[in-house]
Amino acid sequence: MREVVEREEKWDVDDRFEVPDLASGFGATRVDEDTVDLVSEYYDTPERDLQAHRVLVRRRSGEDDTGWQVKLPAADGRTELQWPLTDKPPKSLRDVLVGVSLGKPLDQLATVHTVRSRHRFYADASEEVSAELADDRVRAVVAGEVLRRMGVAAGTTVGENGFTFGLLLAREQRIAQECRTRARELAG
Repeated sequence: MREVVEREEKWDVDDRFEVPDLASGFGATRVDEDTVDLVSEYYDTPERDLQAHRVLVRRRSGEDDTGWQVKLPAADGRTELQWPLTDKPPKSLRDVLVGVSLGKPLDQLATVHTVRSRHRFYADASEEVSAELADDRVRAVVAGEVLRRMGVAAGTTVGENGFTFGLLLAREQRIAQECRTRARELAG
């Protein structure tokens, strides 16, 4: 397990946003730019015990920053604990959470696909990143079982921020029915 302290600020910008020249503001001698593709699966107990304590658990795969990550609240940011990428949460990760999760199983709640444009700032000749600016393009999918457990009915009413779980569930149910119908047609 690896431990890092993360201090993060987030801003919501539109598609016209262009990253300004920030190298001098960070005292950077070098700025590297690249794009990485990431998939993050988020986990919690069925009762959302981790969320209630501001604890985040995710499994990240893709081109960078892969593995299991637990983010814990800390006075000066968040403490991030990291484990290598595996199919299921490692026992040592589950052990760290037992006081918050009460030993309950972790369920996958959502999957987030991110295309991240990174700007990494280096303060000297070392290879250690002193700051990173990430411009993320994100798509999220909420697990259908989570919606059903929440008692969300398929519907057409738009909810908070123009998004509703009911619309998502209705779409998921429609696509599943279309797949079953097509499978029957192909089977003859």
